[in-house]
Amino acid sequence: MRLEEQLINIRQIADRRIYKRLKVKKFAFALLRTKPANPIVIKNKSMGEIGFAVYRSNPSQLGQIRDISMDGLSFRYIDNREDTDDSSTLDILLADSGFHMENILFNTISDLKIAGEVPFNTIQMRQKGIQFKNLSSRQRNQLEEFILCFTTGEVEFRSFTM
Repeated sequence: MRLEEQLINIRQIADRRIYKRLKVKKFAFALLRTKPANPIVIKNKSMGEIGFAVYRSNPSQLGQIRDISMDGLSFRYIDNREDTDDSSTLDILLADSGFHMENILFNTISDLKIAGEVPFNTIQMRQKGIQFKNLSSRQRNQLEEFILCFTTGEVEFRSFTM
């Protein structure tokens, strides 16, 4: 697929969204883990203990959330060449605020290469867009809380290098 076709596809996805994507104010992370995933306990833990718990959970992908809505989110991660599938679950973690939403089912909508910000960088970054599916009422409430407390203005469309 040519670059122009890929950019048109990204715009079409953005136009179909029911909810506007909002920028995340703080460093929130998305973790993709295989099902069933053991819970990550963060209550009354230090940042180091939380980091170790995340590491022990062996996420297949871990990255910073860029934007979020009631429908889904996008996050950037280092391409480790490890494929994930939609049988994985998603966790949203904002450790310094004690926020943790776990075992979210999702569909992958996009997974794009990010243009390098530093020339000759050997680390390949990607951005994954996902759509939530079958959220429980508890998960919807947690997501609403996250959006109210940890987001700011709408995200503007940006192009990526494929």
